[in-house]
Amino acid sequence: MRFLSQLFVSFLGVGYIRPFSASWGSLVSGIVLFFFWPALEIWIKLVVVLAVFFLGSVMSGRLERDEHIHDPHFIVIDEVVGMMITCFFLPQVWWQWLIGFVLFRVFDVWKFWPASVFDEESGGLAIMLDDVIMALPALISLHFILILASHSPF
Repeated sequence: MRFLSQLFVSFLGVGYIRPFSASWGSLVSGIVLFFFWPALEIWIKLVVVLAVFFLGSVMSGRLERDEHIHDPHFIVIDEVVGMMITCFFLPQVWWQWLIGFVLFRVFDVWKFWPASVFDEESGGLAIMLDDVIMALPALISLHFILILASHSPF
């Protein structure tokens, strides 16, 4: 069971790529999501986000306790959920996904309040919540940029 948990929270081992495990997790999940996420119905996306969030919280919490390490580097399932949220409404247009990836990484590194509070806490819920919280300004900023770009004369 531990192996399956590690496989899940590391996004099939992507979390073990060093350095910048979180960036690799965001990039690889963004590439994978690009190919099927836009075609899904909104309600299916919501169910998937909630299921991955729940499973990620439970499994990350257990592994964090077992490893005795605060938010172990190999846990990148939080980045996967962050990319799902950031790119929730995107069509299959590569440059929009690239902007989404960059924005999510910037906000995830920045971690302003209230995400910074969860970033300091232990437990699976905290591991997941800081990235979910930072995905929201990334989502909003992304769509603001896309609206501006659609009204650009260039």
